[in-house]
Amino acid sequence: MKHIFILNPVAGNGYAEKNLLPRIIAFLKTTDLDYEIHRSLNKEEIGTYVKQRASVGDDVRFYAIGGDGTLCDVVNGAIGFKNAEVAVIPCGTGNDFVRNFTGRENFLDIAKQLTGKVVPIDVIKCGESYSINMLNIGADCEVVVRAGQIKSKSGSWSYIRGALEILPKGPRYRMAYAAEDGEEHEEDILLCAIANGHFCGGGFKSSPKASLTDGNLDVLIARPVKGLKLMKLLAKYRAGTHLDDPDAADIITHIKTKTFKLRAIDKVNVSVDGEVSPFTEAELTAEDRGPGSDKLCHPRRVGDGVKTEYPRVSQKAPGYTESYRSGHNGAVSKTVGRQRHVGSREAEPQATAERSHALTKRQGIAPLLAWRRRGYFDIIINMQRCVMKKHRIKEV
Repeated sequence: MKHIFILNPVAGNGYAEKNLLPRIIAFLKTTDLDYEIHRSLNKEEIGTYVKQRASVGDDVRFYAIGGDGTLCDVVNGAIGFKNAEVAVIPCGTGNDFVRNFTGRENFLDIAKQLTGKVVPIDVIKCGESYSINMLNIGADCEVVVRAGQIKSKSGSWSYIRGALEILPKGPRYRMAYAAEDGEEHEEDILLCAIANGHFCGGGFKSSPKASLTDGNLDVLIARPVKGLKLMKLLAKYRAGTHLDDPDAADIITHIKTKTFKLRAIDKVNVSVDGEVSPFTEAELTAEDRGPGSDKLCHPRRVGDGVKTEYPRVSQKAPGYTESYRSGHNGAVSKTVGRQRHVGSREAEPQATAERSHALTKRQGIAPLLAWRRRGYFDIIINMQRCVMKKHRIKEV
């Protein structure tokens, strides 16, 4: 099997290329794997490159080194190819997709990635493209935009600050939607989330009843709300308890459906796995785990005799070489190192809804631990300032 690592050089503000890539290369040099490392030129080029390599017909596993957006691009290129598998080494802003699994630290262990077991999972089909985690429309999407503008070492904190700035403004969007029964509803909404996984926004558990393997879309529609009710809802929205809250019954509509149609009447954007674009209308479908579904590699615990830690490398690993070659439509790509193949092992993935720690040293676990200790107190206090005093949160 060929192992191809797709690097997003700007992921994590350059953390992927400066820190993760040398460690990955250093470990691969100790193996007999047949591998390549491709440094992506732009978002559109990723899908084209993956599709081109998968169409050769040889067994290949693509590793998305980046955030949810990079993973989505790799999935869109690999989907439909029975010889292609997808893995993710998360180092983006939110890294929400891997929060659906236990042992998230294993996603950053290259040895466990290489010995991982492939499992089929659902994807969301939207026109001619696919989403692997979630689509967010309305206020959720505007929070994503604002979080991208905030400079923070913690991706989760960027989304929290974005929510504290956007939601008190009381945004509302006129939308029309219909589930499988075909009956169209038109109303003002605060946000709409069409989910395959549980999490969005760097740890907000917006869709606690979603499943990667049930063959259904998990749709959540929230109506406009202000003041203290908004503060309480936001805290529960992050914790994932909003669907069981009787006080939110008149605010939230939750739908399990195979297909879902959505049409924007007001101008609005959509975030597809963290990538934002204008939205007009779409018919969304859950592609279940049959032929054409995505085959995700879940990292496993490795056995004796196999290294489980990255070598500590601060600069380019010894023997690091780069070459350039022409890709699809004349695009130039960077390839790093090639060696021969070694077998893979199997493991059992464990999907979960439990909260997890931050994925990297860059993010750390301190922000989440502090968040747990505070118990959402800061969200309520800061939003109260915004609502009652019209105080704009000061950036630091």
